[in-house]
Amino acid sequence: MGAGGALGEGSYHMFVSHIRGVPDRWEGHERRILHHVSPDLERWECVGEVPLSSDRVIDASVHPLPGGGYRQRQGLVLDQPGSRPWDATVGRHADVVVGTDAAGAELAWVFYFTHRHEPGAATGPDQALSPQPDVPIRHATDVQVATLTVVDGRLVCDRDGVIDLDLRRATSPTRT
Repeated sequence: MGAGGALGEGSYHMFVSHIRGVPDRWEGHERRILHHVSPDLERWECVGEVPLSSDRVIDASVHPLPGGGYRQRQGLVLDQPGSRPWDATVGRHADVVVGTDAAGAELAWVFYFTHRHEPGAATGPDQALSPQPDVPIRHATDVQVATLTVVDGRLVCDRDGVIDLDLRRATSPTRT
């Protein structure tokens, strides 16, 4: 289950990816995104399933639209592999936390997953790449973080850049 959150219309909104069980493959497993609302981040009410254009969507990262409603965050800022350990594949299932750097300038951190079993993830015997000897490599996932900036009006992610991560400087309205 994954979640994305937003503050809007005087309440908090959480969108949760819901997949029953722990599938060993995606085929044949129903996927849906559920919409929950809370007035205070403690009491939540499920207001229904989000109508999707595909039954293959599992990423619940959303943002409010200026005219009302929500849209799933999508973009290609994580389409090129990084060079840090276990960051050599496409970034997946991203979520963004907005904050400030040490000097107070606005920035954002993007958190994302990489999977060690994907082509290009690493070389060598598969099981040697597993975080634990008894964990199959197909189950090994790594959480990565990178800084997002705006350069000439374009969102840029330097997956190999130095990260100044201090979540005490986060200014996002919700933490999910």
